[in-house]
Amino acid sequence: MTKRIQLQIHARQARATELTDALLCYEPELVFSTSLIRDYHLDTQALSASEQVMGYQDTLFYMIVIEEAELEPLLAFLRKTLTKASLHYQVVPIIQQGII
Repeated sequence: MTKRIQLQIHARQARATELTDALLCYEPELVFSTSLIRDYHLDTQALSASEQVMGYQDTLFYMIVIEEAELEPLLAFLRKTLTKASLHYQVVPIIQQGII
């Protein structure tokens, strides 16, 4: 049985179009979801002046479900394609999934 994982990526809105385009061009074809979220940072240097006043940064959150073996090729592709993106990501195991 193959192990499925979820790759989660946080992208500033300025980088969202570039990341979305890269994911749409990736082979094999990916299925992913995005959500607009508010990222609260302890490191205020990462925030613009207006974001520092608001206390958060609007960010796009990407959720990509793939086979574990597909992770490193996808990350290598993103690193090569998005050379100056500085995207934060995490990998989460999928313990169970289905339809209720």
